[in-house]
Amino acid sequence: MDAFAPAQGQTIGQLVSACPGSCVLPPANVTSQPYPGAPAGAVDVYIKQDVFPSCMANGLPASEASELAATQRPLTSLALAQPSGVPAWKTIPSWARQAHAHITTISGAPHLSMISNPGIVTKVILAAVHATS
Repeated sequence: MDAFAPAQGQTIGQLVSACPGSCVLPPANVTSQPYPGAPAGAVDVYIKQDVFPSCMANGLPASEASELAATQRPLTSLALAQPSGVPAWKTIPSWARQAHAHITTISGAPHLSMISNPGIVTKVILAAVHATS
């Protein structure tokens, strides 16, 4: 749900920057922190707490969006530059736009549609399960 589906050799960084005006573009909208045991040059990357509600949690109650901003899990900067291997969506049924697959759009839903619209998300997941059984 609401995830990246890179083609072989693509990086998450390329996918993020492919959308002009993306709210997750560094450095303006993200912050980074070193983490213990990190490889050289690697840091944890977070969406800035003041950006997160409108970027990832738009449409959710302000208190919930603020809590999600404060408790978000980081992404290592290495993941932004790591090229994808052979994508599974090349060989199995998929529900990702880049894979020219089944797409369900929830009007007005934020990136976190699994939180804002759990019933619809559950129906889509179950439809995918039944379609591949």
